[in-house]
Amino acid sequence: MFVQNHMTPSPVTIAPDTAVEEALSLMHRRKCRHLPVVEEGHLVGLVTKRILLQALSPGSGGEHVGQDPSLTAKQVMVSRPVTVTPDCPVEEAALLMRDHKIGSLPVLEGGRLVGIITQTDMVEALVRFFGLRHASTRVVVETHNRAGALSEITALIHQRHIPILGIACLYLDGGRIQTVVRLATTNPAPVITALVEKGLNVRL
Repeated sequence: MFVQNHMTPSPVTIAPDTAVEEALSLMHRRKCRHLPVVEEGHLVGLVTKRILLQALSPGSGGEHVGQDPSLTAKQVMVSRPVTVTPDCPVEEAALLMRDHKIGSLPVLEGGRLVGIITQTDMVEALVRFFGLRHASTRVVVETHNRAGALSEITALIHQRHIPILGIACLYLDGGRIQTVVRLATTNPAPVITALVEKGLNVRL
């Protein structure tokens, strides 16, 4: 679960002197909402669809500032955008997006732009992590946050010869933890029975 596994490699880019309307048209053609701004091979900024649309909105005097052919990406872009490296864990990238309230992160390797990861990519990573495109069932097991709890759950599943597609843990108040397990089966009854017989609290 690293950025390099979920980013868009070799993203579409623009130059700082690209006209705002041209950049917006490029987004429409390439079906993207974020464009890194590159100059002489170096990332110098980032524009989003929202930024460009705001730049083209009526000005305070009623004029459309976007009609000015001199208005360029350099004038409206986010300078020095937050970036990540390809080996950054996806969860850390997601936290950066949340903390900075941004929708994408350019990916740099050795100072060179190699990709971009967006909120949409994060959702896709979650879908892949849980194997949601495969026939499966989600089982939630709530336990005390104690040593050996996770291994106990997985051992019971393994004994029923059912593959696990993904596992995630949610820490609750009061020293409780919910373990979400995605099973590669549409019949989780044998696993549920085994978990309940062990005295575990199971939810679907």
